[in-house]
Amino acid sequence: MTAGLTLVFLDQTAVSVALPSIAKDTGATQTELAWVVNAFLLPLAALAAVAARLGDLYGRPRVLAAGIGLFAAGSLACGLAPSEDALIAARVVQGVGAAAMMPLTTAIVADTFGPAERGRALGIYIGVASAFLSVGPLVGGLLSDLASWRWIFFVNLPVAAFAIAIIRRYVPAGPRAPQPEGFDVIGSVLLAGGVGSIALGLLEGHAWGWASAAVPAVLGAGVVLLSAFAAVESRRRQPLIPLSLLADRVFLGAVLAVLCTRFVTVGALVLSAIYLQQELGLRPLTAGLALLPATVPMLLVAPAGGWATDRFGPRGGTTIGIALAGASVLALALLAPDGRYAELWPAFVVFGAGIGLVTVTTSTAGMDVAGASERGEAAGILTTTRQIGATFGLAAMSAVFVAVETAHAGRPMVGDGLRVALLLGAGVCAATGVATFVLLRGPGPASRLRARAADPRPPPPA
Repeated sequence: MTAGLTLVFLDQTAVSVALPSIAKDTGATQTELAWVVNAFLLPLAALAAVAARLGDLYGRPRVLAAGIGLFAAGSLACGLAPSEDALIAARVVQGVGAAAMMPLTTAIVADTFGPAERGRALGIYIGVASAFLSVGPLVGGLLSDLASWRWIFFVNLPVAAFAIAIIRRYVPAGPRAPQPEGFDVIGSVLLAGGVGSIALGLLEGHAWGWASAAVPAVLGAGVVLLSAFAAVESRRRQPLIPLSLLADRVFLGAVLAVLCTRFVTVGALVLSAIYLQQELGLRPLTAGLALLPATVPMLLVAPAGGWATDRFGPRGGTTIGIALAGASVLALALLAPDGRYAELWPAFVVFGAGIGLVTVTTSTAGMDVAGASERGEAAGILTTTRQIGATFGLAAMSAVFVAVETAHAGRPMVGDGLRVALLLGAGVCAATGVATFVLLRGPGPASRLRARAADPRPPPPA
């Protein structure tokens, strides 16, 4: 499961560094390069909940193995792509495969370990994969410099083959959800269309122009489709998304924490990378190294955070993690206009520790709340929320960054733009910390019922 999540994390970050090399080889424009990234993110956001439900209905290992196989086929097609259009199409295939990989790997880890050790297992799984998320820019830069950007995709193939072999040999079929009405095709189309439309509007808002008619039209279409989805699902005996999950305050608190921390995480890291290069004059590979203090702590904190969640519940770890993230973002905002890297890196370390803590506590809380037959869908909801939060955060913080940066006459003020964008992130963390502290105050009634139904087995002996 860790190998599967690692593939997704590595591709998310390694490709960004290789974009100049891709443009040189294929002649891709800036718009087409943006779609090399977005073509992966859109299906991942739109289809994660649908793929997770397929896993709940037809067996998580089977659907996961199919998703990894599709991801590998897309990787091979990316590596062999003769043009920018072929590369974008292959990235879509990768994104569809990743939509199954992210939620179902989480659900299978949760199935395998009982409540007494689930958080620690998820902490190791998330922490190891997060290490590859952090070294993705370095891997992408090295492969692009020493061989070719195409090897970023070719290296996925042996890892995917290994993961599929392990799944087929060792992963049991696991629980399946009852399906008296069959798979919900109409609901799946409405959900994927609604989430995809909102993600598209947020991803393309800057390119289209936030004041243009296209952005509110696409966002409005997404809202309409999601409203229709809610109306259709309210009449089904077995809805695509169990609404009782979102009615549970513990699960709702986990979803809110995931949404807002991903809002801050992606916006802060992307804009900090721009700041390190444009304001401090670092080269791309050096800037990637300079951001390691913000990502490596996730590897170290996640296992410990999972252990603490097993012992004490998600409230303390989530609240502390959000507080650390908010404090570090506030410190970076105050230091950015006149900062030197020697003053910034301690705040990056605190930021990484806070985000790593929130990631494992929310994942564990979501899996503990869900029943055995709902864990895939619960993970799908969390995955979709992460992608929407990341997309919205990058759009909102980038818009603030650009507005402030270009408001000055003469030289663009990158540090001032980063300061205001990070202050927005700090405000989001403050509001989220208060809300999750209230929502995560011990397991609610629905959580206790699900926990008993999902994990009848006794905890292992100490």
